[in-house]
Amino acid sequence: ATPGDFNNETYPQKTIVRWEFGKRGDLPPVTLTWYDGANRPPRPKELEQGRNLPGQGGVYYGEKGTLVAPHMGTPRLIPESEMNGFKFPEPSLPRGVNHYQEWIRACKVGPKPSTNFDYSGPLTETILLGNIAALAGKKLLWDGPKLEVTNDAKANQYLKRKYRQGWTL
Repeated sequence: ATPGDFNNETYPQKTIVRWEFGKRGDLPPVTLTWYDGANRPPRPKELEQGRNLPGQGGVYYGEKGTLVAPHMGTPRLIPESEMNGFKFPEPSLPRGVNHYQEWIRACKVGPKPSTNFDYSGPLTETILLGNIAALAGKKLLWDGPKLEVTNDAKANQYLKRKYRQGWTL
């Protein structure tokens, strides 16, 4: 991770964080790079002149092409000519209404929401570890079962908060 403009009260103004996930079952290793704040990902060479990356979203590089996915828009293959004749697959997962309605419905009657804690807990852990790596300014190695950074004892200080008198849990 590249260090951002940190202070003790807020998130950084900008960071670049890279996660490396090893092979998982039949899934190959994958690298995820997160750019935020004033940092932007490099412009994909496949993106046509006159087109820009969306302000928010993702760029996915695959063996057969590149996909640009705006935060609230339709993913597009680039260059745009790759979309000619492309047919989107039929949805394979149930579509939710929105996070709030799904959560309330799950609390009242079920079923489990699509963004349940089984999913969101590990996702949140991953993103927060990126913040800690940016604070440390270096690559960190994480032991998930032990919930600790193994190559930088100082980074572990950010995993738990010391509560002030009267505010303990």
